[in-house]
Order: sequence, then structure tokens, then C-alpha cells
Amino acid sequence: MQLVNIPVGFIWLYYAIRARHPFFFSNTNPVIENGGFLGESKENIFRHMPDEFLPKTILLPASALTPEKVLEHAAGLGITYPFILKPNIGERGFRVERIDDQTALENYLNQKPYVDVLLQEYVDYPVELSVMYHRSPHAHAGQVTSVCIKEMLSVTGDGRRTLRELILDYPRAKLQWEVMEKRWQDSLTFVLPDGEKKTLMPIGNHCRGAMFLNGNDLIDEQLCATFDRVSQASQGIFYGRFDLRCENIESLKAGRNFKILEYNGVSAEPAHIYHPGYSLWQAYRDIAYHWKIIYKISRQQKQQGVHPMPVREGWHQVRKYFAYKKWANQIS
Repeated sequence: MQLVNIPVGFIWLYYAIRARHPFFFSNTNPVIENGGFLGESKENIFRHMPDEFLPKTILLPASALTPEKVLEHAAGLGITYPFILKPNIGERGFRVERIDDQTALENYLNQKPYVDVLLQEYVDYPVELSVMYHRSPHAHAGQVTSVCIKEMLSVTGDGRRTLRELILDYPRAKLQWEVMEKRWQDSLTFVLPDGEKKTLMPIGNHCRGAMFLNGNDLIDEQLCATFDRVSQASQGIFYGRFDLRCENIESLKAGRNFKILEYNGVSAEPAHIYHPGYSLWQAYRDIAYHWKIIYKISRQQKQQGVHPMPVREGWHQVRKYFAYKKWANQIS
């Protein structure tokens, strides 16, 4: 990943030189730590977004991570299994799990060291999308620039092969074999009926095997109007990607029956670039286009007196985040 992102580093450098500030992007979303570049609190972001578009969510400090405490807080939210647990600070699906029962809960909590996590209602709408949107701070309307349709990692039975064979015969699933072997250990010898589809991983993350498909043909005035409504009801958030689930595309465009699972700020990529067969060079062009948007919003913010964070604070935040990441990855 680091090798592929080298050109992205040069894109950032170009705009950093133009802005004369390495952390010029940090004022793009002034209420989010670093503008959402790294180390941002998911719970803090949710506090600045309208509740009507969010699933029931509560922050659980590391000290409260016992099965009894988690279930007590779930009951307080009015939810039961399944629900989602995920770190308050994390990226790329790090420790994000759907908890289906007591055993899954205990297995999740056996991971150490403990970090603050979000307990979140599981949203069972069938369509999962990632939608990039931005709006100028002084404008009432913005623009959707990317739509990614997420297809969960799954296999389809043929009435002959076992689940183990189906997984190992499907390249995307085979790459996840170590996880699949543990997750489905009691079902690996089961023969899936012909035509029956089995979702192997309920988390819509690329590194969890989900397929990202280009849905940019869905962008229209109705879709933009939906996210104008979300953006106008939010505070200090102008650029980023909404990861959401909805009943269907029509209901999303109508502004109903959808929930925002997560919001990513300036570090968010237009996820449609991961469509199978999408040109790497076109992906770089798309990323460069979005960094240009970040730069423009940063300039607009600065003109209105909202300045980027001081350079010293920026480097402190970078060191702090990587120290946290190294510590949090020490799973016993």
C-alpha cells in the first residue's frame, strides 16, 4: 500500500508547497481532529452530525469492556444482538466486528490491549455505499463526486462443494482463509445448497474481502440534495466520505431509510477507484482531483479566519497517532 501511495504523497506535497503549510488540510473540517487525516475520534464526528441519520451509538471506555458492561449499555440503547463493536480511533476495518452472540462478544473482548470502542446498532438495510461529498463553507449546496457500491464477501453453493471448498476456490475468499477458518469452523464441512448465497463477512471493508464497484452513474441532483441536507445539519464538516447503509437507492435519493455508519474526513479516498479493472492512472487522477477540492476548501476557510493547525501541533498529532497504532496492534 505504501508503494502504491507514493504518487499521492507527491500530490499532497504539491498542495502543501502552494499553501506553505504541511497541514493545510486540517481546517477543511475544523471540528474533526486533523480535519480527519488521521487519529480522529469517530464519536466526536458523530456529535457534530444530525442524530436522525445515525444508528444508535455509544462510546465505551476501555475500562468498561466487560461482557456485562457491554450488554448493559446495549440494553440502555434498546438494542440486542447483533450489534457492532469498533475502536473509536481506527481505520481500514481495524477490529470492526459484528457481534452475533455471547461467544462472539467474549472473543472480541479477549483481544488486548483494550482501546475505547463504539457500541453501535447493527443496520440491516441491504445496500451499503460509500459516498464522497463536499461543500464550500459559504455555500448551501455541495456536490457528490464519488459513489462506491459495496458487495460483501460471499460464496454461492452448487450442491456439491463444502463451504471450505467454496472458500478456497474463490480467490477473494481464499485470501481471507485464516479469518474464514476461525469464523466458520463449525460449518466448513457443510455442503451449501445449489444457488444459496452465504455472506462470509458482514463488514463492508476492502481489506475484509468486500468488492468495491463504481456507482458514479447514480450521481444526480436528487442524490446531491440528500447530502446537502445532511451537510447543512452538520457543524464544521465540509469534505469527506459517508459510509452508509440504505433500503435502496431510490429511498436514499428521497432522503429516507438510510443510516450513516461512519464518516471519514480528508484522508478518505473516492472508493470507486477500487472497482475491478479500474485504471491505476485514472485512480491517481481522481485522487488528485479530490486533493484539489481539499486545497480550495482550506483556502476558503483561511479567508474566513479559520486557519490550519500549527505545524508543531500537526507533527505532535502524527507521532501520537502512530504510537497509538503500534500499541493498539499488540493483540495477545
